[in-house]
Amino acid sequence: MAKKQFDTELDREWIGKLVKMPLEQRKLELKHCDLHSLAKALSDYPNWQSEKIAEALQKPLSQEFIKAVKIYKGELPFPKKVRKRIHVLNKSRLATSIFLVVLLIVLIFVLNVLFPS
Repeated sequence: MAKKQFDTELDREWIGKLVKMPLEQRKLELKHCDLHSLAKALSDYPNWQSEKIAEALQKPLSQEFIKAVKIYKGELPFPKKVRKRIHVLNKSRLATSIFLVVLLIVLIFVLNVLFPS
């Protein structure tokens, strides 16, 4: 089952209803919501609403959710991806390229011997 997205204006109106819900019902509703799109939609709302919605989430997830909302608002810098690239040699690709170079050299040599200019 697909999770609820918050892309359209009608979906964003649902956020106000979500804030007014009791905590237990909010917990159940958030299980069926895409938290990424909800955080992006909450960037237009005040911080207290995002904190109220985050109360229904588990502790580490609620902190990440509030952090994501602040990143989308521009209050925190967007994290930079720093990943070292590991070069892996594909041995079959390397072997085929060496084979083709050797074949090309042999072909040039044979054509030079058979058809001298």
